[in-house]
Amino acid sequence: MPCEEECQEAGGWTRQVYRKDAAGVAELQGQKGRSVHVRIMELIDLHPNKLGGFERYCIGFSKYLMERGHTHILVFSGEPCAEVADSLARCGVNWYVRDLRSLGTKEAMYVGKLARAHNVDVIHVRAVQC
Repeated sequence: MPCEEECQEAGGWTRQVYRKDAAGVAELQGQKGRSVHVRIMELIDLHPNKLGGFERYCIGFSKYLMERGHTHILVFSGEPCAEVADSLARCGVNWYVRDLRSLGTKEAMYVGKLARAHNVDVIHVRAVQC
């Protein structure tokens, strides 16, 4: 890893700071205060077959992140209903379906490939039994 002077000479980031906004969402900022694009993947053990409370949360949070220039990728356990899929598409969110009820080797490899394909910075696992 290059020393701090080399990073500064190359215009690179020498440190990163997380700052929370009013909604409690962390924004990654570099040394010079510039916002950094963060790619977040959420693994959600949910079959969104209706537009309920948690589905609304997923859509709202995705919209919130996308409006701030971040990327939000969702991986559900089941195919979302048309209403949820349309709402996510309008937000510009990529979503995938994979059985997450038990995150075994096969599923973990799939998630790893997906994360590498999207150059993901953060993987957030929500309500998944390992």
